[in-house]
Amino acid sequence: MNNKGFTLVELLVVIAVMGIITGMSIPLIRNVQLDRENKRYEAYLSSLIYSAKLYVNSYEEDLFGRESNGCVIISYTDLSRRKLLKDIDVKNVSCNSDKTLIKIIKAEGKYTYTPQIGCGELVDGVVANPTIYPSGSEITLSSCE
Repeated sequence: MNNKGFTLVELLVVIAVMGIITGMSIPLIRNVQLDRENKRYEAYLSSLIYSAKLYVNSYEEDLFGRESNGCVIISYTDLSRRKLLKDIDVKNVSCNSDKTLIKIIKAEGKYTYTPQIGCGELVDGVVANPTIYPSGSEITLSSCE
């Protein structure tokens, strides 16, 4: 008798192989999603730096006077108020927190920009438990003192 079709054992082997392949691919897919999310935060950090550069170009004398050296912290609020920065474009996430800062050091007329964003879930218009990115040393409003 010549039956055309698969036996139960063959079908179970194919299903098992497909399950193994799926199990191996799930962590890879999650890594791709995390990388995409990290790139959004890196892009936002870059926009924070560009906004701070525009701010410094416009208000350099107010920030540093005529000094060739100095340090200043600019907050999200300062940049947002002057329409130089808008919030990150991630659903239910905001970086409009007191942890989103950029430290600017002026040394011999040259500037160094150190950004930090504090982003978290937006709850009733307030950022709840912001996570600091990049992780490491935290910038505060008193970091220049």
